[in-house]
Amino acid sequence: MTDRLTAFDHLYLEDSYLLGMMAEGRQLRFRILFALTGEHPSYRPPLPQEQHCYRRGDVIADGVTILSQRGGALPYISSDPDGTFDFGSVEFRGIDGGYVFASEWLELEFKATSVSVALEPES
Repeated sequence: MTDRLTAFDHLYLEDSYLLGMMAEGRQLRFRILFALTGEHPSYRPPLPQEQHCYRRGDVIADGVTILSQRGGALPYISSDPDGTFDFGSVEFRGIDGGYVFASEWLELEFKATSVSVALEPES
């Protein structure tokens, strides 16, 4: 059975992009350029050159225990028009007793005491 991740409500992960990742102690922080859906409270009409309303933010997993890891050798990195590095699209899903983070170059299965999303304030 798959667990529902309400932290990702109104985020369109299929068109969101991994910008970076950091591990500190038992916390994982995934830096993401999120595509927001029209139902998200921070949604604004997309900029003329963009398909979606994008906002930077983090997925924060606390109390992490890594169950398995695949890939991770050398990521494919592209550069967006604004010069930002882009490590490709992302997927988060709940699985029985844990979570899966998948990108084009890394897949992690882990347990965590909590998973949350924090968007940067609008500039």
